[in-house]
Amino acid sequence: VLLGVIVNFTSVGATRDMLLSHVAEAEEFISTPYTAVIAQLQIHTVLPVDVCEQLTLSQKAHALRHADQYVSKGDVFDVHLRATVKSGGVFLKLSNGRGWVSEKTPLGEKLAAEATLNEDSKVYRVLAESLRIRKSASRTDVALSTRLTKFDGSGTRALELVYADCFEASGSVMVRGDTYIRLKDGRGYVLATDGSDPLVLSVEPQMGTWMYKVTYEGGIGLRHVASSGSTHRVAPSDADRTHPANIAQGTAVECDMRLLKRINGQLVAFARVSNGGGWLFSHNGEQSLLELIAWDYAGPANETAALEVELAADAHVAPASVEESEARATEPEQQQAEGGGGGGEGVRGGGG
Repeated sequence: VLLGVIVNFTSVGATRDMLLSHVAEAEEFISTPYTAVIAQLQIHTVLPVDVCEQLTLSQKAHALRHADQYVSKGDVFDVHLRATVKSGGVFLKLSNGRGWVSEKTPLGEKLAAEATLNEDSKVYRVLAESLRIRKSASRTDVALSTRLTKFDGSGTRALELVYADCFEASGSVMVRGDTYIRLKDGRGYVLATDGSDPLVLSVEPQMGTWMYKVTYEGGIGLRHVASSGSTHRVAPSDADRTHPANIAQGTAVECDMRLLKRINGQLVAFARVSNGGGWLFSHNGEQSLLELIAWDYAGPANETAALEVELAADAHVAPASVEESEARATEPEQQQAEGGGGGGEGVRGGGG
């Protein structure tokens, strides 16, 4: 039994001891897509065990308020933890924070199974003003009680991409007529279309080798996707560090994929770090963050010419202006801490 995992199920001491005594085995893993194989699969806000009478009154009340929440057959949802209780049942913890679903009953009946996604490894550019990242391929991903404020089931504000942000895909799936694309960074899914309107567009990134040197004195923070938004920042690997920068000034970084954008008149290069650690970007407003010191790329040597080639490829669906549809608000304290200041959440009310 992975006791460290079990202890994190709850912070309530009595309930923690109850879980320790009723869970036979637990396994934590990278967020993985699953699907319901029965008509309705109930979501349990706490891990169901045989001694529900030991739950606190507040836990019982919370469970009753949300007892009508289900995952419907065909919905694809991400899970990151499997727990086998001593009665023989197997439960999966939802990555969206809404609770647990049963994978297998004590009698061996299968209620949920690992989902099979369509192959999709393209790079996509967001066309909508804002596009929510969902923890499951479902329009009901956000809990009903908090849907209007765009918070997910754990009380955390739902992540969003904004116009011209780019991301890598790791599969797609159709659920009740809607196509969802899974982000390669594992943070969730986005809708591909809203009715007949496309919300994303596949683009051809530049492939090659670029060597950049970090020139900004505060260092630069990596992003999960090709975006300057602060909500997509990759956390520093050292948990004790409070500085948001991942890469210090003067560090040379090798990149193997690149996308170019024009933001408020400034040409900005977004480059993927070769070791898979994330994306960095060359400018924050008029502030230069990186210096290109070497490259091996077969395309146009002039970056402006390369950008015009990219823009021409998707002009038939992209907004008329090559500028960003909005200027991302710069957070003063973040600009002092790192060279990745941009980070507004985008215009509300966009597709998805």
